[in-house]
Amino acid sequence: MAWKKILLEGDAAVLSDTAPVDVDKSAAAQGSATEAGRQDHKHDVAVATPGDIAENHTAAEGTSASLARADHEHGTPANYTPSGHKTSHENDGGDEISVAGLSGELADAQPAKAHAADHKSGGGDVINLDEFGDPIGTIEINQQQLDGVVLESAATAPDAASEVDGQIYYNTADKHAYVFVSA
Repeated sequence: MAWKKILLEGDAAVLSDTAPVDVDKSAAAQGSATEAGRQDHKHDVAVATPGDIAENHTAAEGTSASLARADHEHGTPANYTPSGHKTSHENDGGDEISVAGLSGELADAQPAKAHAADHKSGGGDVINLDEFGDPIGTIEINQQQLDGVVLESAATAPDAASEVDGQIYYNTADKHAYVFVSA
């Protein structure tokens, strides 16, 4: 169990002037450099023209060290007729399609959405967190801004018996914020 100091401006490692390595199909690795990369650094990505689609070929990851662009196109034979495979994209199919991130209406009935606006600022039934009492679990903020938030302040770390991963406090002695990370 450890409290990790959150670095402030001026606390970070020296910036590197070395070009970053190229992106390839190698396994991810933590690395061992002691310098930090610049925010606007760029990696080179090797790309190649995709092969043609042929009848009766099975999908495979391939062995090329090059990556494909998202908008790449395959050529197809003039007499190519795709096989029927829509069931593989349906529920419990081998290649089920997720609708997350898609727009439009779904065929299945969906939960009602209409009353959410009533609970938002300016709605007829606004919900204020302070009306619920002390929270006993996670409060989902959904990437909304918290105004006027102050971290818990103390000269020493909070009680070791109550620490949880992600807990944050501000140390008034050394003027740094800390986050708790279990071993």
